[in-house]
Amino acid sequence: MCQKAETGSPSLLYLYHAFDNRPFWFRFVWRLSDTLRRFICRMPFPIRLAVCELIAVFVYWPMARIAKVCDRLYRQVTQFPLAAYRNRSFVFMRNDCLDRFAYAESRDFSRGS
Repeated sequence: MCQKAETGSPSLLYLYHAFDNRPFWFRFVWRLSDTLRRFICRMPFPIRLAVCELIAVFVYWPMARIAKVCDRLYRQVTQFPLAAYRNRSFVFMRNDCLDRFAYAESRDFSRGS
């Protein structure tokens, strides 16, 4: 399933920050998800793919839909978990979930880094 990229093909680099300016609960949820990522990324790829699909279905999609409803009711949703996905397709959410949870290499950066 995984193939080497062709010479000269583009690469994607995701940079996540350490959430220095976020509330405690946000940082806690992030650490929890990172612990989950460390477990999932060790699984065989077909299982990783299935687990990420389940996370997208049962976590990403419902949270994004709740944020979308709140947004339509003129509620502030910028601090709501996964609100950034409220206007995104399920395929987009599933791909981001796979990017987040299925791969071992991840480093967080703080403002001081």
